[in-house]
Amino acid sequence: MLDDVELDFKNQYLLCCPECGNMWAHHGAVTVYTRDGEDGKVTKTRVNPDGTVQQNVGKTSNPSSRRDGIAIQFYCEMGCIPREITIEQHKGLCSLAWRPLTDNPSGTMMQAERKPC
Repeated sequence: MLDDVELDFKNQYLLCCPECGNMWAHHGAVTVYTRDGEDGKVTKTRVNPDGTVQQNVGKTSNPSSRRDGIAIQFYCEMGCIPREITIEQHKGLCSLAWRPLTDNPSGTMMQAERKPC
């Protein structure tokens, strides 16, 4: 497959599956978590792959315990556990982490895998 395509990734990083290392990951729904103030109520806005939008307020799976956050679903072509890549904001810092989907059919929820800078 790669033989017919010239890939140029200067100043970019490939996003690979954290389970198997495969670079053929596809994104799905995008969820944005916003707060009306620090430690305030969370509004969750999710844009599904079909373009529909869902919004709710209250208890959510916000990656940030106190501020805003973003979660983007990814599915690996090799059939690994679907995951989300999260962006968490806290006191002006942003961290990037993988976590299994909270609506994973197996019902398991593991600690987000955090990699130090």
